[in-house]
Parts: sequence; C-alpha cells; structure tokens
Amino acid sequence: MPIVRATTRGRRPRIRPSGARREETGQRRVKISVTMQAGVLEAIDEEARARGTNRSRLIDEVLAAWRTEQRRQALARQYTTPLTPAQQEESAAWDAIHDVAAAEMLADAADR
Repeated sequence: MPIVRATTRGRRPRIRPSGARREETGQRRVKISVTMQAGVLEAIDEEARARGTNRSRLIDEVLAAWRTEQRRQALARQYTTPLTPAQQEESAAWDAIHDVAAAEMLADAADR
C-alpha cells in the first residue's frame, strides 16, 4: 500500500496509508474493492438511498450488525453447550473454593 503524507500546516507530517480515513469514532476506514453480482449492488444502492446514506456506510453498518450477531450467537453457544466431564470437574472444584472462601468471610464477620 503506498504511503502518503497528510497535510500538516507547519506541524510534523503524519504518515498514513493512502486511502485511509478516520471517522468520527476515531476508527480508521480503509478503501477496498469487491466483486459482486449486479443485482446485489443495485439492492444495496436502493437501500442506501432509502436510508439517506451512501453505499459504503450501509455496507459498514450491515457488516457491523452481522458481526455483533455472530458474537451474540457465539456467547449463546458457549452458555448452552453442555460441559465436558473435565469442565464439570473443574467447575465443581471452583464451587468448592468459593464455598470455603464464603465460609471464611462469614466466620471473620462473626468474629468482629
């Protein structure tokens, strides 16, 4: 990726990859090129117009929502997948440690 110098008006120049932009969120945006079916692109453009935004912003929003949903599903799987015998054993060990610590805290509180 070629490197370009940002204008600095007398300050030390910042070096950044060409095509990179910073958004209001402070995250760097990078220009990419993708190939897709013409009908898909037309649907994207229609939806962008309906939302009053541009193609890039729409794709960015849709992919961010998809990523959030993927993370939610991964968490759901993590909590709904049955534990293996080894995990059950580890969980029982942590429960025992918790019980001992709680009993010690209650005993210390009673001694005061």
